[in-house]
This record gives sequence, structure tokens and C-alpha cells, in this order.
Amino acid sequence: TSIGEMAFYGCRCLSEIELPAHITAIERNTFSSCSDLKDIRIPESVTSIGTAAFFNCRGLKEIIIPQSVNFIGNRAFSWCRGLKKITLPDTVSMGAKVFEYAGNLKSVVYRNTEFPVASDAELIYLLKVLGVKRNAPKMNPVKCHTLLNLYFSCPENAEIIAYVNTCFQSMIPFLFEKQNMDFLKKIIEKQIFIRKSNIDKLIQCAIDRKCSELTIILLNYKAQHVGYDSDEDIIRKKFEL
Repeated sequence: TSIGEMAFYGCRCLSEIELPAHITAIERNTFSSCSDLKDIRIPESVTSIGTAAFFNCRGLKEIIIPQSVNFIGNRAFSWCRGLKKITLPDTVSMGAKVFEYAGNLKSVVYRNTEFPVASDAELIYLLKVLGVKRNAPKMNPVKCHTLLNLYFSCPENAEIIAYVNTCFQSMIPFLFEKQNMDFLKKIIEKQIFIRKSNIDKLIQCAIDRKCSELTIILLNYKAQHVGYDSDEDIIRKKFEL
């Protein structure tokens, strides 16, 4: 049983609704442009939320999606500019641009953990890290910054740590950008993510960027925490300086 497509489309007088327990699907555009909708209670019977189901519902501030929901369609919550917090089910697949232009979203609750969200890009990475969304954007300085900001906001989260570990090699060239230097220094200080497989790339990037101080710090880091392969390796690095 479902609520039909566009059933409440543009119904601006609708401020709250509790869906009946037998509903299994919220269809395409069902509540789209219900700009005064502030509260909706979705029952555990619902398994899917359709494309643009809550598009432009600017009055929504928080929504709890029950564990029964296994699919959320494209742009389901796009332009929900008042939305600040959303609770996602443990297992869910999502379409494209589900939270596009939901610029005030600050918190995502997933598997009983609340994650802070500082930007749309950070939300994309969070969903990717948590396995909710498949494709993360290609790495660049801003996205590198976003991912590191997400890590340092949730430094104990195992999924985020694993994801940064996986991406770290591709992040290295962007760690020397101005906006990411402080994160790089924190990484060195906390002795995280740097290992034998990437230390030489870090050192070479520091040399190429003419970051003398960081080059020396990274060479010392390698000597103290990673180790050199041979005396020739030490000589080669000193020669490059």
C-alpha cells in the first residue's frame, strides 16, 4: 500500500502528518513543496521513499527514517533547507542528490552514532564512508580538506579511519595545500596514516613544494618511526635536499 504520486504536492497548509501503519511506500513527489510541513512520522511498515518525495519541504527540521526503509530515491530531500538532523536506517541504498541543497543539515545519526556534518561535500563523504552511497567525488584539495575534517571530527570511528587509510595515498599531493597544512602537521604529530608505503611520496612532495621545514620533519619521522631501507636511501634523500 502506498501514498500516490504527488498526493500532497504543493499543499502549503499541511504542517504535520502521521502516516498510517499499513503504508509501505511513499511515492514520487508525494509531499513535494509542502513548504510548511514541520513534522512527519514515518511508520516501520514503509520500505521505500520515492524520488523527490520531500523535495522543497523547507519546514522540516528533523526526520527519523525507520529501520524498515531500504531505499531512498533521487532528490528525496533536496532543497529541504530547514533540515538540521536526520536519522538513517542501518541498511539503506540511496539515489543521486538525495540531500542536494539541504544546506543546514548539521547532523546525521547512523547505527546509533551521531556524526557532525559541516558541508554538502562532507555529507557525501560521510555517506560513502558509512557504505550508504557508492561513489565519492574525485580527490582534490577541497575534498581532501573535507575528508580530513570529517576524520578529526570523529577520530574514533572505525569506518572513517578505514576510509581515510584507503584514500590517503591519493590525498598526499593535496596535503601540502595551504588549507590542509594544519591537518598534515596533526597527522605527523599523532603518527597516523603515515607508513612505509607512503612516506617516500610525502617526502618527495615536500621537496617538490620546497617545504624545507616539512621535508626535515618527514625525514626525521621516517628515521624514527618507519626506518630506512639502507644507508644509500639516507644519502639519496640528503642529496635531494
